[in-house]
This record gives sequence, C-alpha cells and structure tokens, in this order.
Amino acid sequence: MEVADVRTPHTESTITLARLKRGSDKMSAELAVGILLQEVRDWYNVSKNLTDAQIAMLAEEIVDRYWDFSLNELKGVFHRKMRSTTLFDRLDPSIVIEWLNEYELERTQHLESRAVDEQRREEVKDIMTWDAYLAILKKKAKTDPKAKEELEHIVTFANGKKAMSEEERHRKELEFFKVKQHYLRTGEII
Repeated sequence: MEVADVRTPHTESTITLARLKRGSDKMSAELAVGILLQEVRDWYNVSKNLTDAQIAMLAEEIVDRYWDFSLNELKGVFHRKMRSTTLFDRLDPSIVIEWLNEYELERTQHLESRAVDEQRREEVKDIMTWDAYLAILKKKAKTDPKAKEELEHIVTFANGKKAMSEEERHRKELEFFKVKQHYLRTGEII
C-alpha cells in the first residue's frame, strides 16, 4: 500500500473508510484500521501499550469519526509518526487520536490553500490580459496625466516610432504586474 501525505488528493479509485464501510461492511473497515493500529503498537516498545481491546475500540472510533480518510492516509499518518515521534512510557488511544486530529487540521489547511491558489490562477487567466490592461490605462488616461503618458509611450512603441530600452520594457512589465496584482487583491484599479 502506498503511503499518502497531505498533498496527495483523493482520486476516484481512493478507498475511503466510508466507501469501504459501504461496499463491504463496517467490520471490514474496522479490521483494516485495526491491522494498521497493531503495526503502530508493534513499533513502539513502551510499558503501557495499546491493548487488543483498545485497538478494537479505537478502530471503531476512527472508522466513525474519520470516515473521509483513506487507508493510505491513515497508513501515512501512522508511518510518519512512527518515524518522528518518541513516546515515553505509554501509547494509548488519546495519542493516536491527537495524531489524526493534527493531520486533519493540516489536510484541511492544505486543501483550503490549494483551493484559494487555484481560484487565483483562474482569475489571473480570465481577468487581466494585456488588452484589459490597455483598456484600463485608456480609461485612466482621461483623468490621470501619468496614465496618459504611459499610454502614449506604449502606443509609440507599438507603432514602431521609438524602440523601448530593456530597462523601459522591464519597468512596463513591472508596472503591469503591480496593477494586475493590486486588481486581483482588491478588485480596484490603481
């Protein structure tokens, strides 16, 4: 089984606990989670380790509470914690639940961030093109002398009357980028 991390999105073929529970039965899902928990128990050499009864109860709790996790995600969480967490004296259900809560928070934050990034990429594609920038500049040029000068400079360059230096071209691109970023953040034209 491949170990998943927070950056691995669910695909249609991903088997979540809910899908496993629905397709087979709850006991099959609990059994699969129980096997993963036994692996965690066997990893740690602590005096107060998970008992078989605790593993059964914990597996049931995980299937009910974290139904949207895949088996790969659970295995990934457990393997990361097994490699990075030193336990002193005990491994009990509260520690495992804490690991899953931490992962759930991390996963939620990552998915929200990814959704915001995707939305911004779509806005950049759809909203601000060079033509849109020129249209905005033309509108501003009616009242803003700086915008009018900028527009005249661009038109002069476009007509081939005056070649723009590398420095001027870079300044224009930077100005376009600033206008675009401000517009995407605020919806206002500067």
